[in-house]
Amino acid sequence: MVNVDLKDYETYSHINEDGFINVQPAYAVYVSGGYVKFSLRLPKIPATIYNKIVSLFKKQAQLFNTECLARVFWDIEEEKYCISVPVQQASIASVYPLKQEYDDWLLTHIPVLEVHSHGIAFNAFWSSTDDADEVKRNLLYGVFSFNHGINGEEMSLFRCCNGSNDRIINLSKEQLFESAPFEYDSKFVRSVMNSGKIVTI
Repeated sequence: MVNVDLKDYETYSHINEDGFINVQPAYAVYVSGGYVKFSLRLPKIPATIYNKIVSLFKKQAQLFNTECLARVFWDIEEEKYCISVPVQQASIASVYPLKQEYDDWLLTHIPVLEVHSHGIAFNAFWSSTDDADEVKRNLLYGVFSFNHGINGEEMSLFRCCNGSNDRIINLSKEQLFESAPFEYDSKFVRSVMNSGKIVTI
């Protein structure tokens, strides 16, 4: 278990003409001139969480050819990561949460990462809708695509948003997740599919 104290979750930010510092509960960013340093303040996200995300996104794309949304939190009391799939409306080109479960978790959970997929229809890229929803927040984000085929390797992009278009930091999968071979998580996929949380249109 990781020894986590609530004082570790204090936030701080400072901006000047040379760069900025942004310290959030889950990560810290320091930018000065051409120098960029990103570090997680929590452990890397387990590969099992990554496998759950990819497994769900693949199945949703395979069955319905729609986008899908998931969120990763740090449970302060249990000192571990957990994944949440909110009630959502998904189509071939969009996905929107229908219920803000997000807010209910904030008393005991720290938001770390929000990810969505572009299914098999589009590449992994940051759309104008993604930018409008994400760049003004302080959070980590990811987007996935399976347009090389549902049985092929997923495409993914990750970024750290720090409140402004000119303070976005692009990240690699390796900076956020533990490394391990992919294993399809059929149990997790069945639980989400049977929950009725994803409303396809």
